[in-house]
Amino acid sequence: MRIAILFLDMVRGNLLENSELYKYLQNLKGIFYSNTFSPAPDTGRGLGVFLSGKSPFLNGCDNRVKYPKFFLKDKTIFDYFEGYKKTFFLHQHHIIPEKEDYEMFFDISLTKFCENLKLEDNHLLFLDIPTFHSVLDNFGYTKKGFQKANEELIKDLEIFFKFFNKDEFDEIFIFSDHGFKFSYEMLYQKLFNKKYLLLNEDRTNILFFHHKKGDNKFIINNNLGSLEDMFYLIKSSLSNKKYIVKRDYVVIEDHYTFLQQYTNLEIYSIVMNKEIYIRIYKKGYLLNRKTKNIIEKINKKFDEILIKESFYFREMYQIEQAKKSSNSNNLCVRNAKKCKRRNKILKNLDLLLDILKNWRLYFENIL
Repeated sequence: MRIAILFLDMVRGNLLENSELYKYLQNLKGIFYSNTFSPAPDTGRGLGVFLSGKSPFLNGCDNRVKYPKFFLKDKTIFDYFEGYKKTFFLHQHHIIPEKEDYEMFFDISLTKFCENLKLEDNHLLFLDIPTFHSVLDNFGYTKKGFQKANEELIKDLEIFFKFFNKDEFDEIFIFSDHGFKFSYEMLYQKLFNKKYLLLNEDRTNILFFHHKKGDNKFIINNNLGSLEDMFYLIKSSLSNKKYIVKRDYVVIEDHYTFLQQYTNLEIYSIVMNKEIYIRIYKKGYLLNRKTKNIIEKINKKFDEILIKESFYFREMYQIEQAKKSSNSNNLCVRNAKKCKRRNKILKNLDLLLDILKNWRLYFENIL
């Protein structure tokens, strides 16, 4: 049995239907899972979910910089390919844990890789293709950049399928780990203080496509699914068992910043078929997926799901509750109410007086 898995970094799911990539998949034939989401919309955590079939909290890759090569605690989907030749075409060095029986190729051209690749009867092939992400980084997160990224990605797919006919594989899986935001979308969120929109569909809805040998139709599956499902779909293919992608909700956790540094998770969401519940510190939002209307309100029922399924949200929630019952002024409530808030200008004047009175402290430091 031959299985090819193509990882297309950062392809945005909710823009696929009007793209050249979508037309390419239509010609390839198979099942297109249009309603699939990443519980962890960045590469390190997203690949951890794909490899383990578990949420970041359970698999060890629970932070943006915790890549699977170093932090994944569990068996990966590749461990189930006993007796298979396992070949990896990689550009990102930390996304796959290395093992003795893995044949790994780093930083070579796709053409050269395909020219030298000889398929065996039982062969697992994994391709890391970061072209889409790289082009947007270099060309800009604009509509023109998006068009250019699609064009270059199609070229890579054409290279692969020029060397290998799709029916040389029993199964082909194509997926992305997360989507992206256009620069104008990020600017809008920043200017109008709508940081909760970081977890609408733009970055969380992903590409998820499955072709089986002999497929002659393009079928759209609208069932709600998660990147976790890919683990179980591949595993079921190996055992000839049927796995149905269908969920009531997908829990998503994320950072506010895209910086490659260790920071806490700060924003959470629950994606359902009709709505998305987004939760940040002290605030909750319910977004209608069809109309895009937003209601600002904390929903206790959804909070309970997040408490159950997100370690980091549970911590944030407990902090919220503790602050409600604490007195940050360290005064009894009666006296605290009597103490009026000092005007900002007067507070700054007090600070200036303190500096003038303690000028020696600053003068000595300057010297």
